[in-house]
Amino acid sequence: MHIDALAIGGNEFEFHEFATIGPVLADVFDGVAELNRTTDRDAVLELDAYDVLVDYTTKADWTDEQLAAIRSFVTGGGGYVGIHCAADVDSFVDDPCDDLASLIGGRFVTHPEMTDLEVEIVDQNHPVTADVETVRTYDEPYQLDWNEDRVDVLAEFTHESMGTMPAAWVRSEGDGRVFYCSLGHDTDAFDPDDVRTLLRHGLSWAARER
Repeated sequence: MHIDALAIGGNEFEFHEFATIGPVLADVFDGVAELNRTTDRDAVLELDAYDVLVDYTTKADWTDEQLAAIRSFVTGGGGYVGIHCAADVDSFVDDPCDDLASLIGGRFVTHPEMTDLEVEIVDQNHPVTADVETVRTYDEPYQLDWNEDRVDVLAEFTHESMGTMPAAWVRSEGDGRVFYCSLGHDTDAFDPDDVRTLLRHGLSWAARER
C-alpha cells in the first residue's frame, strides 16, 4: 500500500501551528502515507499528484479557485481528511457549490476549555472504527454544526455544556471520500494510540485502501 498525501496547514494560530503539528502528523501517518507538508494553499491546485488531501488549516482564506480545485479533486475520486481545526470555516453546512463546510459535512461553532474526553465508537462495523476501542484523551471538545442527513457519525462524546457531539464522521462526495475528526488540538492530543489508529484508518479509508 502506498498513499501519497498533501498535508496543508498554517502558522497563524499558536496551538495549531503547522510547523509543530506537521511533523506530528507525519509520525501519525508513518507507514500509511507519504505526507508532503506545506502551508502554501496554492498547492491544492496540483492535487492530481496525490491520493488524499489532509487539511489542518484554521480559518483558511481559501480562494474560489482553490476551493474549486479541492471539490473537483474529491468529486473526481480523491480523498479528503479534515482534522480538528479544518472545520473552523466561515461558511455554512448546506451552502451549494464550492463551500468547504458543505464538503466536510459540518463546521466548528465554538468550544469550552480542554478536558478529559471519553469518545464512544457508535459504529463498530465501519472500516475506520473496526479496530478502535473507546478513545480516552485530553483535548479541546468541539461544538459542531453538522448535517445529520449527509454524514455517517462514527464516534461521539458527551459534554455537560454541549450535550452529545460527533467526534468523527465519514461521507461521500461524488466519487470521493471524506473523513473528518474533531480531535487534535495540540501535539499531546495525538499521543493516545486509539486517536492515532482512528486517524490512520480514516486516511486509509479516504484513499480507498481500507
